Amino acid sequence: MNHVPNELYQKWRHSFEEDKDDIMVFRPEPFNFPPSRGRSGMEFRHDGTFIKTNIGSADVNEVSKGQWQMKNSHNLQVSVDEDKQNLEIIECENNILKVKSPSTNT
Repeated sequence: MNHVPNELYQKWRHSFEEDKDDIMVFRPEPFNFPPSRGRSGMEFRHDGTFIKTNIGSADVNEVSKGQWQMKNSHNLQVSVDEDKQNLEIIECENNILKVKSPSTNT
């Protein structure tokens, strides 16, 4: 396994207000976000567990569990059910995670 930044191991929420072009911005869960009708998110655990949170019906979060693994120093793959996505890490620090919009493997 390639080097994983320690900062990755936390709960992240999508800060869509900060997205630019194909770069998605995530902030740690306790971040003081502006009001919104909900936020998607993700969590990376040390044991390879990946937790994906989507905004569901009636603005109630839907949580899915999967796996993640590093592919190389800047790319990781997340898998939830049959869906596999590659995320390119642009920046990963304690207070911000920037990833290139995911591509799906078929």
